[in-house]
Amino acid sequence: MHRLFLINRQSKHVAQRGSQLERSFEKSNITAPIIDVGDFSVLPQIVKEARDNKTSHVFIESGDGTVHGVMSAFLKAQHEFSSFPNFTLISGGMTNQIAKNIGISKHISKRLERVLAGHGRSLPMPLLEIKTGDDKINHGFLLSTGVVPHATQHYETQMRKGTMGANISVFLTIMRTLLLKGEARDKIFKPHKITLEIEQTAPEGKNSSGEHLTLNEDHLLTLTTTLPTIMMGLNPFWGRGNAPLKATYLPADMRRLIWHIFNIWLGRYSKTLTRDGAQSFTAHRLSFTYDRSVVIDGEPLTCPDGFMQVTPTMPVNFIS
Repeated sequence: MHRLFLINRQSKHVAQRGSQLERSFEKSNITAPIIDVGDFSVLPQIVKEARDNKTSHVFIESGDGTVHGVMSAFLKAQHEFSSFPNFTLISGGMTNQIAKNIGISKHISKRLERVLAGHGRSLPMPLLEIKTGDDKINHGFLLSTGVVPHATQHYETQMRKGTMGANISVFLTIMRTLLLKGEARDKIFKPHKITLEIEQTAPEGKNSSGEHLTLNEDHLLTLTTTLPTIMMGLNPFWGRGNAPLKATYLPADMRRLIWHIFNIWLGRYSKTLTRDGAQSFTAHRLSFTYDRSVVIDGEPLTCPDGFMQVTPTMPVNFIS
């Protein structure tokens, strides 16, 4: 079995506490090089060598930003692989929501040792593939418009202290401003026009969860993912159907917004959510026309003409 071990030594927990991969190597008597991905300039060569060596399993110890970068590099070259690798994600950064969801959280050494010994659990799951109007392809796990990008910008420019994960800090920023009045709330919760086309029928024509829908109005928020949950274990998706994309939409005139958001935070889904304006659905394809900021996995995404088309990638096998 050809395995590849990647680490980002600049990731917060790796830099502060050392590498869990290296500690597990010592216990497992594994002798293999660990490659530091650093500033990502080595990623094209890493992907090429993984393809040429027929690598079957890639381990990544880092935070969400590095996971995003490595997975994007591999998926852009997916058609060059005769067999696409399995992946194991190990928490190592300031923000580790992806690894907590489908990987191995920090300090779970016995679990990592089981995976290294070939006894892990498999979770096949697609990622998001986002094609922008300039024909560039991006890949990721969680795409946001509206409130989340606004809160991210507010946090980065005014509140960043580096004391906790960025995703959690952005979430807490949203919750704080939701309860207050003033300039910060007006800026973060300012509605903007969006056109969202939702295709709920499979491309091959097999009926999925519904039909083609179009939303064209001011909105507060969209969240789109393929993950089982998002930050802090939240699962703000209640749409029916088996399509791979999960999306939730809040309109600008959402009624009882604070009440609903706190209930979703607590894992309670009122029957009045849809009546009060919220929508959640599964889909095979989403098309956005939106000329404001967009965030993918906590990082800004550039959309030159405000257009994005979101589809699922092929299923990628994550082992934990």
